Amino acid sequence: MKQSRQHVSHHMAYKPSVDGKLEAGPRHYFIVEKFSPFLKGKRHLDIGCWEGAFLSLCNNLTKFSVGLELEIIPLKLAILKKRARFFVNGSVLSSPFRNNFFEAVTFSEVVEHLPSRKEIYALQELNRILVSGGYLWVTAPNSNPLGILLDPAYFLRGHRHYTRRTLKKLLYRTGFKTIKIYYTGGPVGALRELGANFYKHILKRPFPIYPWLERLRNKEYFDNRSYFNSYQIQILAQKK
Repeated sequence: MKQSRQHVSHHMAYKPSVDGKLEAGPRHYFIVEKFSPFLKGKRHLDIGCWEGAFLSLCNNLTKFSVGLELEIIPLKLAILKKRARFFVNGSVLSSPFRNNFFEAVTFSEVVEHLPSRKEIYALQELNRILVSGGYLWVTAPNSNPLGILLDPAYFLRGHRHYTRRTLKKLLYRTGFKTIKIYYTGGPVGALRELGANFYKHILKRPFPIYPWLERLRNKEYFDNRSYFNSYQIQILAQKK
């Protein structure tokens, strides 16, 4: 599989992970737990793979996984760490893959970073490269008071949040049917992310790791949550 040499600058500057390596977090483990029946033995593409944390969990699960990433620095780290067999530098809006090639695609924490009103073009592209009946996993910030109030980027940079109705409508318009919707992440996780971003962007220091906080955040993430007490929405969809 050829690697695209074209690189388009992303609007978010790359920041290295806290300790120089990005480990899988609760979001990644949640996706593996729920999506694994649709990943086993499949040709899989992870959109916006960043440093490859999620891909590191897929190596013994999929037939093979491909990481697509726009930012060259985290992509190089993912390649160096051998977190998947294949990596491609490029954009979901103009991917180099042929029609009907992948059987499963993960599109996690990417849609909100696309240029405004380009979501539908990205989903059309994912529909193109998925086989008929292929599966898509999408995650996005939940558009509720908890998610919005604890996300400074919503106010400072126009960081988009989505309702289930909006995402279902986008998926329907681009040839997908929604199978299952999950609400994940609670107040503890949202506050932890707020603190981590404060340390990262304001103090320019690593966020201190408290084992009790990590345990609480991880447990909370896997609890059954609703629209009102979660900060993330996750959807399993299938190409019609």
